[in-house]
Amino acid sequence: MVWTRAKNLFFVTLFTLAANISFAQESLWKTFNDFSGQEVPSYNGGLSPFPQKQKKIEELEFEQAEPVSEIEIIEADVNLTDQEKRLMLTTSILAEIKSFLEEEAVFVPNLDSIIVEATAKASGVYKALIKKRWVSVGDSLDVPVDEARDALDLLDRLREVDEQLAETVENAVLSRTTGGATESIKVTEITEDKVEFRGTDNHKYVVNFIKAPF
Repeated sequence: MVWTRAKNLFFVTLFTLAANISFAQESLWKTFNDFSGQEVPSYNGGLSPFPQKQKKIEELEFEQAEPVSEIEIIEADVNLTDQEKRLMLTTSILAEIKSFLEEEAVFVPNLDSIIVEATAKASGVYKALIKKRWVSVGDSLDVPVDEARDALDLLDRLREVDEQLAETVENAVLSRTTGGATESIKVTEITEDKVEFRGTDNHKYVVNFIKAPF
């Protein structure tokens, strides 16, 4: 009997000691919140139990395009004579050459002769020394036109069809493609290390100024 009471007393003491140790450890990390508690909204079957905001997506309708069922094939008139076919081809090539020569954008200014010898700044404005001449923004320079290979190819095609006619238009083509003609370029910007030009096609060309190493 005495042994049973002693045993029960031992277990009670052991549980009390364990509870005190657990409370002491809990007090080391436990903190208190002064704010009132909030209930988590009940799950309503959505992707998240928390309320979410979504942007409204408008559905746009497009008209369905009808598929192309038939493609018209245009064939050359087999009744044309060889002379008529040659005349049509000659007219087509001449039209291409005329259009090519009238299109200024196909002629590229040759800037090999444009060398920026020096730059200087006076009263807050830069000037550049080019060909022993000080130029400013707004000044223009005439430079040769680079060879336009496409125009020469058209001329060769015309020569295969009508050599005599090709010789007639050859001078006009070569004068625009072999440096016989010039292109006017305008100075649009000058900085300490570069000069910017604009051609008649409004394309930008930049020539850098390389300072001497001494």
